[in-house]
Amino acid sequence: LEKKLSREDLARHLHLHPNYLDRAFRSTYGQTPLQVLRDLRLQRALQMLENTDETLDTIATRCGFEEAAYFCRSFRSRFGVSPGKHRQSVKSAKQGYSAP
Repeated sequence: LEKKLSREDLARHLHLHPNYLDRAFRSTYGQTPLQVLRDLRLQRALQMLENTDETLDTIATRCGFEEAAYFCRSFRSRFGVSPGKHRQSVKSAKQGYSAP
């Protein structure tokens, strides 16, 4: 997920035309391959925010986002909250939970 991958790279790897790949993927999954890739990257980032103390820059890089600012915008767009606020709310919830 951390490697840069273009639509053309993916299509070339699968020996398909990029437009055909997009159409076939969209008809099957309802999204383009790059939309699915972005969602997978954001899901990985979500897990990292919840389970590690890595910086936002490190998480962005390890999840394939070239810039932390773009990662933050994408995260907020997908989850409705900034990555920092999400991490903070998860930490607060973990601290507030007491095992029976």
